[in-house]
Amino acid sequence: MTEVLPRAPLTVEAPRRRWRLLGPLPPVLSAFRLALGAALLAIGLSFLIPNRYKAVGEFYLDTRQSGGLGDLASLASAVGLTAPMGGSVSPYLVSELATSDTVLAAIVRTALPAQVFTRNHPVRTLEEHYEIDDELPDKRFWRTVRQLRERVATDVGNRSGLVSISVWDRDPGLAAWLAEAELDRVQHYLGVARASRARAERAFVEGRERALRDSLRAAEGRLAEFLSQNRMTMEAPLLQMREGQLRRQVDITTALYSSVQQDLERARADEVRDTPVMTITATPYPPIKKSWPARTLLAGIAFVLVFGLHLTRDHWLPALRGLRSSLDAPRE
Repeated sequence: MTEVLPRAPLTVEAPRRRWRLLGPLPPVLSAFRLALGAALLAIGLSFLIPNRYKAVGEFYLDTRQSGGLGDLASLASAVGLTAPMGGSVSPYLVSELATSDTVLAAIVRTALPAQVFTRNHPVRTLEEHYEIDDELPDKRFWRTVRQLRERVATDVGNRSGLVSISVWDRDPGLAAWLAEAELDRVQHYLGVARASRARAERAFVEGRERALRDSLRAAEGRLAEFLSQNRMTMEAPLLQMREGQLRRQVDITTALYSSVQQDLERARADEVRDTPVMTITATPYPPIKKSWPARTLLAGIAFVLVFGLHLTRDHWLPALRGLRSSLDAPRE
């Protein structure tokens, strides 16, 4: 008879809890995994977006010069702007001048130097660079102006009055050239406004100087004629009174003539003045870093968005399903 030995009790080992990459995870870690994947996907897709490079130039207006920037109403009306009331030019007017059709059209008409391109193939015009295709030349030209306006931004400091002009482009060298062209054209038109005003003021003062010179000669002639005809004025009170009137007229006309002569010299100096209307504080240079796309920002937005949606899916997912079922339900 065989002896049956007792079997040892079977011990079942409890399964170990392992954190597998594709296994079930706690809600926070699962949301973190999805958010991290979304951030990496956003970074990868951002490489499909062409890079943008922004060049910035800054300047402030020199308002200490007399007669040069006193009134830009003629320039403002020529470029379709509204001049501010008062005797000084506003930085906001100059900011609008930078994006006006007059300035932008002059830049579009300018041929592009081949050496300004650092990344793209050199082209001769902005129309070719922006790849604007239209049969009508005028329509193609103004489409180029409109697209350039969309790439130009201006800003004015509230306290300092510093005006900044920024231009972005896919080529950093061309962006710097466009920003520098903006500064040159703005300074050119401000100089034209100052020269035209000084020229008009000089012509006006010259007319006044000629009129006063003739008046002074006539007054001196009347006094000389009176003295030649009346040598003994000390014995006649009426003759003394008449002589005093003539001398006062000569003195007043002489003072006015001297003042107008000073104004004329000042107007002539302002007309030939070649000092800059604005002082450039920051010269545009080809940017090294791109301004867009901001891959860190896009990755952060994607991470936060996906992380928050995944954690709150128990709240918005039933509502979304209920809304979908109500929309799909047949109407009686």
